[in-house]
Amino acid sequence: MLQCRTLESTGGTATVELRGAMVHSERLDDVREFLEGHYVNDGVVQIRLRVEGVEQIDLEGAAALATLKAEALRRGKVLTVDGAMGSVRAKLRTTGLLGYLEEA
Repeated sequence: MLQCRTLESTGGTATVELRGAMVHSERLDDVREFLEGHYVNDGVVQIRLRVEGVEQIDLEGAAALATLKAEALRRGKVLTVDGAMGSVRAKLRTTGLLGYLEEA
């Protein structure tokens, strides 16, 4: 199960921790709803997703992260993914998304 929680939200920057598995699109909708519910209209301009606690990611999970970043850009926000390690980092690198997701 994928879990989301806010680690910090100050000065227009929110840091959100993701934990668990980023597989199957129904769980990824939970991330989208969490971000929209907390950061769409509250002055946050930068969202940092910390993914050290993500144990597994599939192609849908990688695509969902890219979609979240594109949605943030469309709304005038910056979304970055930090802390990808092990198999998660390898999947993001293999898909060609690692650099895109890590850059501001």
